[in-house]
Amino acid sequence: MRTVTLLLALCLPLASQAEDTARFLEASATGWVDAAPDMLSLDLSLQATGDDVDKLQRGIERTAKQVLAAAREQGVAEADINSSRASVRPEYEWQDGKRLYRGQTVQRGISIVLRDLERYGPLLQALSRLDIHELGEPRPGHSKLVALQLDAMEQALANARTKAERMANTLGVTLGEVISARERLDNGAGPMAARMLGMESAPAPNIQFGKQRVSAAVTLRYSITD
Repeated sequence: MRTVTLLLALCLPLASQAEDTARFLEASATGWVDAAPDMLSLDLSLQATGDDVDKLQRGIERTAKQVLAAAREQGVAEADINSSRASVRPEYEWQDGKRLYRGQTVQRGISIVLRDLERYGPLLQALSRLDIHELGEPRPGHSKLVALQLDAMEQALANARTKAERMANTLGVTLGEVISARERLDNGAGPMAARMLGMESAPAPNIQFGKQRVSAAVTLRYSITD
């Protein structure tokens, strides 16, 4: 009998604790901020293939200087230019089942951060005149992304609170304090669209970048009472 009583005494607190833990209400919500970009990242590569590596490197270096000059002319700061990526590799091709040596390929990668988007059109026009192997898609971004993320998170928290209050009212319970909060930030739904206007008539392309949505999602757990 004493053994049974002791077992009940041990189980009751656990049952009471499980019941208290189960007394909560959870609400999830999102918040967002739509903002136009104020900076632009651009990657390009220079490449040449031949037998004389020194000659190839001199040609690549000459084009690289022209790229850097075009970037500086559009107000790009030295700290926003990275031209340190360079490589040399042998080049082969297959003919009639045989691998033939074509020479050496010299490659140079350059990254540019443009902080005045109105200068992107003139920069693009200047780069199009140079011997560039590949020019990547522009990647618009925000210099104040953290502040935008915080604004989105505040909206998400407010939305989650409103949602929880309505849920509690519908269920006929009283909302208590926040037990836990979880959040997930999102830099946007994808790359921002770039639209080129007046390519034929204007001396430089007029490019407009659409807004990007910076969003945040939160989940709040509240204690509840009858």
